[in-house]
Amino acid sequence: MCTFGISRQPRGAALVIVMLVMAVLLLAGTSFLTISSTETQIALNERASAQAQLLAEAAIHKAIARLRLNAELAYEETNIPLGGGTFSIDVKTAAGCTSNSARQLIATASVPVTGGTAKAEIRATVDTVA
Repeated sequence: MCTFGISRQPRGAALVIVMLVMAVLLLAGTSFLTISSTETQIALNERASAQAQLLAEAAIHKAIARLRLNAELAYEETNIPLGGGTFSIDVKTAAGCTSNSARQLIATASVPVTGGTAKAEIRATVDTVA
């Protein structure tokens, strides 16, 4: 048998090195995949939070529009669907105000998101100007 100048038999060192490199690459790929999916969930949560805030603002605007029609109104609406979420409005006579036409508005909104619900609440006091 010809050895071509090699005095000892190959022992498989290259195979061990390739296996170690493959293990490191597999670990890096798995880490990047985990980070990517986590970042995606964070982005979805941020979007749902912003959507809930905007829904609560829309509820405040709806209540103000309704009060323009009837300033003496006190009412409550719950679970109104809009834009993939729901909102509720509670309009009461404002406590501690000298004006009888002052109203306290409480708008709450919720948007479903994976693993829970994004919620927002806005409280405002409005009054008519004569």
